[in-house]
Amino acid sequence: MDLYINPLYSWAIEMISGIHLLRGFAAFLVLIYHIYYVSKIYIEYNIELFEILYFGVDIFFVVSGFVMFFILRRGLEKVSLSEYRIKFIRDRFFRIVPLYWFFTIAFFLANNQLYPSDNEKHVSLLALVKSLLFIPYGSDGIVSPPVLGVGWTLNYEILFYLVIFISLSVTKHVFTAVTLTFVGFILLGLSDSNHNSIYITYVSNPIIIEFILGAFIANLYVTNRYWLKIAAVVLILAPITLLFVGLEGFSIVSQRALIAGSISGCIVSIALLASSKSYMNFATKNKFFYFLGSSSYIMYLIHHPMLSFLGKAFSYFKMFNNLMLFYAVSCIVVYLVTYIVEFFYDRNIKPYFYKET
Repeated sequence: MDLYINPLYSWAIEMISGIHLLRGFAAFLVLIYHIYYVSKIYIEYNIELFEILYFGVDIFFVVSGFVMFFILRRGLEKVSLSEYRIKFIRDRFFRIVPLYWFFTIAFFLANNQLYPSDNEKHVSLLALVKSLLFIPYGSDGIVSPPVLGVGWTLNYEILFYLVIFISLSVTKHVFTAVTLTFVGFILLGLSDSNHNSIYITYVSNPIIIEFILGAFIANLYVTNRYWLKIAAVVLILAPITLLFVGLEGFSIVSQRALIAGSISGCIVSIALLASSKSYMNFATKNKFFYFLGSSSYIMYLIHHPMLSFLGKAFSYFKMFNNLMLFYAVSCIVVYLVTYIVEFFYDRNIKPYFYKET
C-alpha cells in the first residue's frame, strides 16, 4: 500500500487532507472486513454490507497511483531523470520493505512454532523467501497468498514501482509508459487462455488499472481541476451503467476492477476536491484522525494475525455470544498495538533510513 510517505515528501501529501483521511478510512474498512470474516469462522451470521468492504484495498490502489504520480511530477521538476530514478527506488524500498520483512519473518516464526507438524498450516522456507522478494507463487495458474496474507497487495505495489523505475530509465513520459505496460500485461493475460502461468495470472490482474486511474486523477488534480470534477461524475456513472447493462461477459476480477475501481476513483476525486475546504482540516490537524491516516500502513500489516489470535481467544473463553464486543475489542487492540509499534518505529528506526534528509 502506498501509505507510508518519506518525510521528504510528507508536506506535499499531508497538505492534501482528503488523501490523508482516505488512508485511515480505507484501512478501517479493511479492518472491519477482516473482523467480519474472522468472526464468521466461529459464529454463523451475515451482514451483506460488510462483505463488500474489501473495496478499501481498491481505494488504497487508486490512492497509491495518485501519490506516486503526484510525487513524480514534483520530483522530476527538481532533479535530473537519472538522479530521481535512484532516489525513487531507494525511498520506495525504505518506505515499504523493512516493516514488511520484519512482520513477515515474525509471522513465519510464530506460525511454524505453533504448527510444527501441521502440513496445511506450516509455511515452507521457499514460501518465506519468495514472499520477502515479492515473487508470486502457486500452482495450476492460481496465485497463493504470501506468508503475510495482506502482502498480496504489496506484491502489486512493488510491480507498480518496478514499472515506474524502468520507465524512468528511458523516458520522462512515465504515465504513458506505465499505462501502456499495464495494458500490455492485461492483454497478455487475455492471450493466456489456459491460465497455466501464475506469473501471467499475477501481472494481468485487471486490478492494476486502479494504479493508472490514480495516476490519471493526479494529472487532472495538478493541471485541470474542472476536468477532475467531470471525471468524478463519469466514474460514478460508469459502474451504475455497467450494472444496468450487465456484467455477464466479465470475470469476477474484472468486475471488481470495473466496479470497485471506478467507485474508488470517484471517492478519491471527491476527497481531493474537498481538500481545499476549511472543514477538511480536521484530517491533518486533529490528532486522532492524523494518527488513523499516518499509521494505516502499520495497521494494515499487523491486523490480520492479531484478529486470528483474538478470534481464537474469544472462542476459547466462549465469548462470541457478544459479537459487538469482539468488534470493539478487535478495533481497540489493533489500534493500540499499531500506536505502540508506530511510536517505537518513528523514534528508533525510521530516522536511520532518512538521516540524509
